[in-house]
Amino acid sequence: MALNIVLIEQNQMLSTRVMELEARLRGDSSNSSRPPSTDGPVKPVRQRGLKPRSTQVPGGQQGHPGAHLARVTTPDEVVEHRPDRCGACGVQFPATAPVADYQVRQVFELPVIKALVVEHRLVSLRCGCGAICQGAWPYGVDAPAVYGPRAQAAVCYLYQHQFLSRGRSAQTAQDLFGLPVSTGSVVNFQARAAHDLAGFMAQAGDLVKQAPVVGADETGIRVAGKNHWLHVARTDKVTVLGAHRRRGRVAMTDLGILPGFDGVLVSDAFSSYDKMTGDGGRHQLCAAHLRRELQAVTDFHQLHPEYLGEAGWDWAVQADDALMVIIKACAQSPDGCCPPDVLAAQRCLLNSAAVIAASSDHGPPGQIGAKHLALARRIHRRLDDYLRFAVTPGVSPDNNGSERDFRMAKLRMKVSGGLRCDDGAQWFARIRSYLSTCVKNQINGFDALLRVYTGNPWLPQTA
Repeated sequence: MALNIVLIEQNQMLSTRVMELEARLRGDSSNSSRPPSTDGPVKPVRQRGLKPRSTQVPGGQQGHPGAHLARVTTPDEVVEHRPDRCGACGVQFPATAPVADYQVRQVFELPVIKALVVEHRLVSLRCGCGAICQGAWPYGVDAPAVYGPRAQAAVCYLYQHQFLSRGRSAQTAQDLFGLPVSTGSVVNFQARAAHDLAGFMAQAGDLVKQAPVVGADETGIRVAGKNHWLHVARTDKVTVLGAHRRRGRVAMTDLGILPGFDGVLVSDAFSSYDKMTGDGGRHQLCAAHLRRELQAVTDFHQLHPEYLGEAGWDWAVQADDALMVIIKACAQSPDGCCPPDVLAAQRCLLNSAAVIAASSDHGPPGQIGAKHLALARRIHRRLDDYLRFAVTPGVSPDNNGSERDFRMAKLRMKVSGGLRCDDGAQWFARIRSYLSTCVKNQINGFDALLRVYTGNPWLPQTA
């Protein structure tokens, strides 16, 4: 009898462990916070997006003008191709033969690109009074041989905007421009740009602090072979990135953007964000994260329907459906807010699903059951924070903007494997903050970098 009890307990423990391991194996970008790049060759069936699905067919729509390479009215060079002799009688045409007609085709070509070496000479002149006066070196000419601003901007553009590695950036500069650049020079270009962007970072940080709605997130990066974190605080027009050894409250405080923020902070449910806002601050928890968590619950119930109870009702499906109705109603509303009657009904469905799940005794055992229970309790406790977008114009239901601002950082990790030192991480964060902000303001990335290397970085407009 005692042996049977032990075997039953061990079987239950092993069954719970198997369910937990199965849940880990089923985790992908549709039901967890894993990025799509980790899904592998077999892509998951995507859940419904937060935005309503378009009814238009893929591709160009009826009446779409299309796009093509159009000829210009003033070409840089004209080359005429004359016939040598008549194709009918064989008579040779003279050079002054009149043109009866001509057809035009244009070729868009790059000129031969070669590094231009400009020698600067500092001239001294003797005045009539006997004094000798000397000219001044231009900005950036601070050594016997230096790279010019366009050369530095081009290499930085390849490295920081197109994400070639240091070695391939140097090789590309040599192959395309005939510019002898070492990997050490690539590093020096980044250091100079980061130094000259201090004013931009201060102004961008002030703009984010004053914004009514700010998205914030953090992602892991490798620096000097150790785990670090890249933090972002952003709006639709400004991006501020910062690298730190810590993930939570200490890092957010050191970066100095979020502490005391009095607007609406859009983030995931990471507890450190709750401690950042000031007395007037409010939260919008990411609905995209919530939907992935609900999808994980639904995936588990589909594999283990015995935990649905006798009615076979899945609380996560009801919660997700209610949330989607609110999101679609906001998208169709002129002011971006959900109509009160729709919000009241769907809010009730969402909350009741969470309350029932939190009080149910049919949940799975172990860590999976604890996660499902914690999710249900969080939805009930923080329902206002999940639905703030429905009553506040200008607030997005998700934090996808922050994840888009991180995408290039993850690409850098894939290309280079990591950053070599803390200084390099800070340089990367500054330059990427600048380039991301410029892209949001429709500013050409190369032109923006050229302004940095000529001592006049672009600055975002203050209110």
